[in-house]
Parts: sequence; structure tokens; C-alpha cells
Amino acid sequence: MLGWLRGTRARRRPSAYQLASFLRHIGYGLEAGVPLGQALGAAGAASGNSRLEALAASCADAILQGRPLHTAFEESRLFLQEHVHAIRVGEESAQLGTAMEVCAEAIERREELSRKIRGAVAYPAIVLLMACGAAYMFLTMVIPQVAGMFQQAGVALPLPTRLLLALSRALTAYWTTGFGALLAAVGMWTTVLPADARTRLVSAARSRLPFFGTMYRTAASARAARSFATLIGAGVPVLTALRICADGAPSPEIKDAWVAAADYLRRGARMSEALATSSLHPLLVQAIASAENSGNMQEAVHRAAASLEKEAMHMASTLQNVVEPVFTVGTGVILGGLLLAMYLPIVNVVNTIR
Repeated sequence: MLGWLRGTRARRRPSAYQLASFLRHIGYGLEAGVPLGQALGAAGAASGNSRLEALAASCADAILQGRPLHTAFEESRLFLQEHVHAIRVGEESAQLGTAMEVCAEAIERREELSRKIRGAVAYPAIVLLMACGAAYMFLTMVIPQVAGMFQQAGVALPLPTRLLLALSRALTAYWTTGFGALLAAVGMWTTVLPADARTRLVSAARSRLPFFGTMYRTAASARAARSFATLIGAGVPVLTALRICADGAPSPEIKDAWVAAADYLRRGARMSEALATSSLHPLLVQAIASAENSGNMQEAVHRAAASLEKEAMHMASTLQNVVEPVFTVGTGVILGGLLLAMYLPIVNVVNTIR
């Protein structure tokens, strides 16, 4: 049994930290003067993941066959296009070790930000889901039985209890209709609307969420800045970097911003002019504008990416600390209100008897 579990863990997709460690191991070996094939083998063996070991073997085969190293990384589908292109440029410029380190750092920073965002969203989502499930079970299973007792006893029901019973009857009688409408809506969403339209609607709705909208926008700008910084830091030409960033943009709005920036750059205009009215964070736009004046694009974008990542993680921590008690108290109030509405007739009966 333990052997099966170990085998399952080894065959599954490697985590972001395993990918970063794999790349960093290769980079350290190259910087120490270890031959590339030996560095690949050592990194694959140290990863503890069969897919990374297979990738190391594929890279070694590519080298023996005279193929570029980055083709094996691209075929593995374990890395983003920005990392593949960075490795390609590092390979062509004899700076492969540096490219590996740049990609490893980018993967770790991206994963750290994603974990923070997921942590800020997961707890409220779980609490909301459990509260809705408890309320539904209460309304459809408990309330009908209590309602029958009240009717037999001839108890006068207060307004909150009558509203609760009406809601219970509606959920009990029309749940199939509601479920069918939900399935129809999902079917129309997936078949009628094009994929791009769905993505844009979800992105627009997410950016307008209370509490979370600003955090999502900042996190998207941080990811976009990190992607651009990774490519520029690896020596990818700016136009190529903009195209790759557009292809892997975290939102349609940011994709449009990168496409517009590339179009401006081709026409000899400044990228910052195209980005000034985009959804990118003003800090990133200002960093790019300053870099266009000073010529130090790599350093400016790298600093902007680091600042935006810190800001997004700080917002996630703040929201987590604030929203958790709000959702907990709100759930308690809702469930407490349902219980109170159910017990009000019992209190009236007791008071009448007294």
C-alpha cells in the first residue's frame, strides 16, 4: 500500500516548487561547470517525480539528437510558454544557467501569490457553501415536519414563520423546476456563448466583486508584470515578450493591453501610451514609462512585479483577516434567524398557556 502511494505521488504532475527546484538544480550544476547531461540527470533523480525524471531523459535525448533543449521542455507541457522561451533564449545566448534561475524564481513567486489568493478566497467560499447547504436542508427537511405540528395544534403563526413556511413550500415543490432551469442556463452558457465571451464575462464579474475585486485586479497585474520581467530578464526581445505575455495573460483585459502595447511599439510609439488607459496597475504602467526614458526596462519591470506581488499578498492577508469573521457572523445570523422564525410559534404557545 505504501509503495502504491509513493508511486502515485511520483507519477502525478509535479508541484510548482518541484518544477522550480528542478530548474534551479540544473542551473546550479551548469554554473559549477557540470556538463549539461550530467546536470539534467542529477536534477531528475533529485526531483523524486517520474515526470521530471522523464523530462530530464527527454532533454538528454534531445541533446544527443542535436535538437534544441527547449523543445523537450515545450513537449513536456509542464512549463508556461514564457518559461520555455526564456530557456530558449538562455540556450542560444550561452546563459542557460541564468535562464534556469530566472524561471525558477518566477515559478516560485507565481505559486506563492496564487496560494495567498486561494487562501483568502477558500474560507469564505467554504463557509458560504456550508451555510447554503445547511439552510436548504433545514428548509426542506425540518420545516415541513414542524409546519405539520403547528397546523394540527392550530397555532397562530407570526409573519416570519409564515414567510419561512412559504419559502419551504416553494423549495420543496419547485426544486425540480429550479434544477432544470439551472441545467438549461449552464447548457446555454457553455454552448451559446463563445469561449472568449465567457472568459470576459467571468473576468468582469470577478473584478467587480465586493472585497475581492481590487485584490484580483492587483494580482492579475502582478502576474502580468512577473511574466514580462521573466522574459525581459532572460533576454527575450520586447516585441516577442509582449506577444508571449498576451498569449498567457491572466485576464482578457490584460491581454488587450499587451496587444495594444505591441501595436504601439511596432509603429514606433511608446508602450506606456497604450497602457495608460488599460486595466494594468498604474504602478506597472509608470514603471514601463520610466524605463522607456531610462532604457532600463528589465530592472524597472522586475521591481514593479515585486512591489505588486507584495501588495496583492498584503491585500489577501487583510481580506482574510477581515472577511472571515464577517462571513462567520453573517452565517450565524442567517441560521439563527431561521431557528428563531421556527421557534416563535412555540414561544407564543408557552406564553398563552401561562
